[in-house]
Amino acid sequence: MISQSVKVLDVNSVAVGELAVKSTVVSGAIRYTGYGTILIEGEGDVADILANITGASGGEIAVVRASDGTKTITVADTGNILLAGDVDCLLAEDSDSITLQYVTSVGKWCELSRMTKI
Repeated sequence: MISQSVKVLDVNSVAVGELAVKSTVVSGAIRYTGYGTILIEGEGDVADILANITGASGGEIAVVRASDGTKTITVADTGNILLAGDVDCLLAEDSDSITLQYVTSVGKWCELSRMTKI
């Protein structure tokens, strides 16, 4: 049996690793810091809506996951996020994820794939 752990870099407080960043949605947005996996939580540690990701310059790929499976994060097809079929993505469990790529010509993070149970 192989056991695997994810090291996390918390951009809101203390660095604790380097394979992912933990970020809090503030006013519907998070900041992309160059790490591929972003573990997000709601502002005030509650369910929240993600509508914008700042800090991209072009071509970056981000895997967005909820940091905790008890508070649903809705990745919304609005702001600078463009989702397939204009359908919002609910990240309700810590295994749910959506993969986005920043496309400079569109000026948006575009959905590449999603994996959710909902």
